[in-house]
Amino acid sequence: MKTQLATLALCVLAASCAEGGNEERPEAQVQLTAVHNIVGLIGALQFNTFPVSTDEVGPLSGRLQIGDDGRYSLSAGGSILLDDEYALETSGVFTLFQTRTQASTLVFRGAYGRDGDARALFFTDRVTSNVGLYLGVPAVAGAADVTKFAGSWHLFSTQVLFAEADTLPGIHEVGRAFVGSVSISQDGTIDGTGSESLSPTAVLPATGQLTAFDDGLIKADVNFGDTLRRFDGGASNELVIGAALDEAGDAASGLVAMLRHRVSPIDLEALAGEFEVGILTLFLNPTSAGFDSALGTMQLTAEGNFLIEARNNLGEDANFDGAFRASDTGALEMDVVRPEEVWRGAVDESGNTIVIVDNATDTAGNAPSAVRFLIAVRRAVTTE
Repeated sequence: MKTQLATLALCVLAASCAEGGNEERPEAQVQLTAVHNIVGLIGALQFNTFPVSTDEVGPLSGRLQIGDDGRYSLSAGGSILLDDEYALETSGVFTLFQTRTQASTLVFRGAYGRDGDARALFFTDRVTSNVGLYLGVPAVAGAADVTKFAGSWHLFSTQVLFAEADTLPGIHEVGRAFVGSVSISQDGTIDGTGSESLSPTAVLPATGQLTAFDDGLIKADVNFGDTLRRFDGGASNELVIGAALDEAGDAASGLVAMLRHRVSPIDLEALAGEFEVGILTLFLNPTSAGFDSALGTMQLTAEGNFLIEARNNLGEDANFDGAFRASDTGALEMDVVRPEEVWRGAVDESGNTIVIVDNATDTAGNAPSAVRFLIAVRRAVTTE
């Protein structure tokens, strides 16, 4: 699939959208000037074939510029893909517009992290044919310096696989998800362990190399066990993001995120609050595999409970609840009630950015097998 952002949309303003009813144009309450490195992954709602074809999946690594004139531009590979208006609310709710006609405007909704060090942003694509999730971090001006990434990191990845033609159909040949913890040395060497959805209780090595470039760009070559995936993207001091662009070379595409370990103890009362959340789901049954994207909110309580309320491109609920546990490194374990699974995630030092991956594919009842990638950004407390 060629990544054409002109086809990626949530809904059409002044027309019935995926969430149902008519949409009012979001209010532009904050305008600022910033540059962000962006990665993303979209795919078909239902893949036409098994093995999955590269024509049905589109990764992206690019750059998003927003200005205090209320306009943005999104570029990749030296070409401008979108150039239009944006709206940023004081809460951090973030919207990109693409004007098609006087009566039709496409909308990409997400959130913009205005507090904390990670300063992550995300936006969703929830159109009826191709859906996905995009992540962003501030582009750090200046020369490359891989030494600033030295330390301990949480590692998360969700990947769609392009298996060989004679591969027997199976959920683990459609996609996989990985959760782990790694250290990055002064020279960018990655070393650690984790678990993959193929066998979530088995410990796999996670090794590789992080390479830094000017203006906050990175390459991350990561071996998940003995399988190499190569990611291009960007990084802040707290968050590394990448997309696997070499679909043919890696026989896969996907997203990776690394969130730095916390150094201060977790305070559940300080962590509690409301977050905007974006969810990318990859359904794994070979006869009905495909992507789903959802947008909503996540509530965390000081008692250790969570509630995710989101809606996908069809306006269907994507709600999850349960209890969570947090360690002082920032690692999270989410005991999901339905489907009955344990998801793993992490929260950054500021408590404002959370990444979660569902790498448990065993489901009860009629729930379909799936892996999920979630990013959550705290609703801003600033009022400017």
